[in-house]
Amino acid sequence: MLQVGDNRRARWRNGIPAMPDLSVPWWKRTLTNPWLWITLAVVAGCTALWFYFIDRLAGTREVVLGPEKIVDVTVTRDMIWDLALPGALPTWLVLVGIFFLIASFGRARLSALIIATAWGASVSTELALHINNWFYSRLTNLGGYGDMASAVFSAPFGEELTKATVVFVLLIFLRYRLVTAMDIVPLAGLSAVGFAFTENLLYFTNMIASIVGYQEAGAGVDLNTYLDELIFLRGFATAFAHPLFTAMTAIGVVVALRARSKLVRVLAPVAGYLFAVLLHALWNGMAGSESAELMYKIVALPLLVATIGLLVIAYIRHVGRVRERLVDYGRMGWLKPTDPKMFSSPWKIFSARWRAAWLLFRPNFTTSVRRLAGTWRMQYLMFELAYLRDSMVRGIVDQAGLTREKALLLEIRSLREIAIDEPGGPVDYPGRAWLRRWRERRRGGPAAAPELEEPAGAQPIRPRPQPARDL
Repeated sequence: MLQVGDNRRARWRNGIPAMPDLSVPWWKRTLTNPWLWITLAVVAGCTALWFYFIDRLAGTREVVLGPEKIVDVTVTRDMIWDLALPGALPTWLVLVGIFFLIASFGRARLSALIIATAWGASVSTELALHINNWFYSRLTNLGGYGDMASAVFSAPFGEELTKATVVFVLLIFLRYRLVTAMDIVPLAGLSAVGFAFTENLLYFTNMIASIVGYQEAGAGVDLNTYLDELIFLRGFATAFAHPLFTAMTAIGVVVALRARSKLVRVLAPVAGYLFAVLLHALWNGMAGSESAELMYKIVALPLLVATIGLLVIAYIRHVGRVRERLVDYGRMGWLKPTDPKMFSSPWKIFSARWRAAWLLFRPNFTTSVRRLAGTWRMQYLMFELAYLRDSMVRGIVDQAGLTREKALLLEIRSLREIAIDEPGGPVDYPGRAWLRRWRERRRGGPAAAPELEEPAGAQPIRPRPQPARDL
């Protein structure tokens, strides 16, 4: 009993998760996984909070049309669902897909990605809204410039803090899995994408209310024209703004995790957060001014390109580390000699996923689903095994990692029979066999292979006798 307790303490000390019992069916392991129920509870709470936020957008509000002209406008839920939501949803779907794709090459749990997205769309937005309203009321009483002062001085601090909070919380519980930019930047980006999605709904609803107010006052204003311009501006031209700001905090966290100096580990996240706040404040301060286009071209776009370049460099280092550490297991005979090259090549990884996905259209659907899940699972385990080996070599994880290492190797071996670990040859896409048979019928049946004729004067090849060798 003492040994079991010591092993548990060693795992907690190194942040290593418990080893799954492979003798238990997969569905039972899934239902007993605490992260499943944590994710469901968080998503349920965030969904309820998000609907509460949307419900408050609907109703009657005052719209200021001039110095002495204020009208009451009623915003219905149908306006939000039919006009605002379709404008914000496509951008959200595209950006979520991009960050999920980036995260698929890392070790972040699917549950962590879902939690980050839900947090940004609900909790982060709600907290930032209360912080901004509080600062707005105080700044208005002090100087009368509440809108601009709040956008520049309070909104960046509050919004960047609430968006990044979920990253720090997940790092506490998943410090073993979140170690590179491929793990942490997607979490920060998804939180920011969720925040931007709900914020866009707020802006689009305010625009709808303003246009309806002008229309009720008799002004000939076209709702669709102004709304489309705002959707293009926030949903396309500047859609990267919030993810870019929060990525600065994530990069600071990545630098801290890989640093040996304790001072750097403390200052790097703070510096990343302050840089994100500075960019956000400059962005808000120049929005709507003559310097906005200059800020967009000289600062925002180059910084976006630099961040993408940083992710590319991080991925190159990631695949290099995976190849280097998996080679160690290949030399010892615990992995196949082709595994290091296979699981460090993005093209081969995509090829295996693509092939497993297309096999879903084959007759045996259940087996195809198991093959697809096994292929993704094996790739994930290979990444984890490589980083576990790297952490043990660098001294970050002690001897407690040996038990996890053995469990990973055993699970990888059990997945060999079902997962695709050596994709080769063209994929037999749905309809290809039918097209081949149709072409053969058009030609009058399958063409017979011509018989090989022996060339004149050919001599049979006889093996040469080999001299005997002493053993």
